[in-house]
Amino acid sequence: MSVNIQIIEGFLGQDPDYKVVGDTTVCKISVATSERWKDKKGEKQEKTEWHEVNFWGKDADNINKLFKKGSAIFVMGRTETRTYEDKEGIKRYRTSVRADKWSYPSGSGRKEGDSPGREEGPSAPSSGDDIPF
Repeated sequence: MSVNIQIIEGFLGQDPDYKVVGDTTVCKISVATSERWKDKKGEKQEKTEWHEVNFWGKDADNINKLFKKGSAIFVMGRTETRTYEDKEGIKRYRTSVRADKWSYPSGSGRKEGDSPGREEGPSAPSSGDDIPF
């Protein structure tokens, strides 16, 4: 047996990227998760990881309507790696999470279907133009 599960709770670093692909819709979000600790000198440290998360169909429609930059989100899904060639013909790899379930994080006071307010979250890094959606 093998298991491929991602569980992410964090903040959107930018507004959702929503597109129609063929006869369905896809919505890509960038979610920041942060780890905080004290180093050996007792100084506070922080590291932020960015996760590309893709939603398809009805979930894509809902994410696009309900979330924006700074919104908190809880996501469950699986890791997928895609291969493509960039403009120069170089083979590239893109790893993302294909979301199966989502909700507002516990303690946010919201439930699925509520409209989000603007929340403080980190800013997303810029993405390269040569990377296809």
